Amino acid sequence: KQDGQMTTRRCMVMAFCLMGLHGCDMTNMETNPGSAEMKAAKTGDGKVRNELAPIAARFPMLKNAKSIQWTSGVMGDPAMPGPSLYWIDAVIRPDAGLLEKISQLEGLAHAQPPGDTHPAIQRLIPEGRYQTSPELDGLFTHGTWLCHAYFEPSQNLVLLLAKGQ
Repeated sequence: KQDGQMTTRRCMVMAFCLMGLHGCDMTNMETNPGSAEMKAAKTGDGKVRNELAPIAARFPMLKNAKSIQWTSGVMGDPAMPGPSLYWIDAVIRPDAGLLEKISQLEGLAHAQPPGDTHPAIQRLIPEGRYQTSPELDGLFTHGTWLCHAYFEPSQNLVLLLAKGQ
């Protein structure tokens, strides 16, 4: 009887482990051993907003932005229990002061905005020669929000992709 219980427990533990791995992206394992990255889809209503106050409350450096268009939501299934990871995708026309800070950054490198931008914002991103760097990301990262920013200098435009709580 004990052998049967142990076998059942082992099967349950293995099943639990396999269920946990089911949602993991293992493609990064060769280049970064020991890591498994969870992939979760951006969910939200897709409504594009242009109110500055909710964004400025999370990112004070944007309080004087000339214009902003953004959408937001949660990562993954909002019906799942536990804390939520929120996301915000935004197209921003920064004020002169922020543009000055961006222009002083060194090491900006050419990069195309990522394909995981929410479709509602993706449609608003103009063609251009975008630049990014860890320093640019750091300019926008604030509090519990981790940001990836892309700057298009000829249009004075920032694409901001943020995740946080």
